Amino acid sequence: MYNAVTDTLRKVGLSNKPICLHSSLRSFGWVEGRAETIIKGFLDLGCTMLVPEFSYDFSNRKKEMDDQAVKIIIELLEENYGDPDLCLYRISEEVGLPEKFVSQLFKQKLGQYLSDYIETLRMNKASELLSTTNKTIEEISIEVGYKFVPFF
Repeated sequence: MYNAVTDTLRKVGLSNKPICLHSSLRSFGWVEGRAETIIKGFLDLGCTMLVPEFSYDFSNRKKEMDDQAVKIIIELLEENYGDPDLCLYRISEEVGLPEKFVSQLFKQKLGQYLSDYIETLRMNKASELLSTTNKTIEEISIEVGYKFVPFF
């Protein structure tokens, strides 16, 4: 892995000394966002020996961003569980992230698939409504996001 990284750095004209990566990127006049993109790619490949303190900072920042994305997704689900068209595609559009990323991130952070989370959320809300209201099962099924009562 180390050789592949240093070869890549040399090919793009950067220092082959990992400790100099961040300063090398800056010396080429690259903006911080570009440097982070490149280093993120290396981190995604499992290469954490590049500037250990920068890698650590970037890993923490990525974790914070991922946690924030999951928080936003959960808020969206809480607000929109009653929408029968709620799905991965719509959630991905709302948060501006690719479907595959949203799906994998959700599974990684919460340990369950997004569709399972939506189903559980709807069932919990339905259970709550059944025990606290006089609404019919049909009314509740529609309120929690089911188009057809038999699917409820």
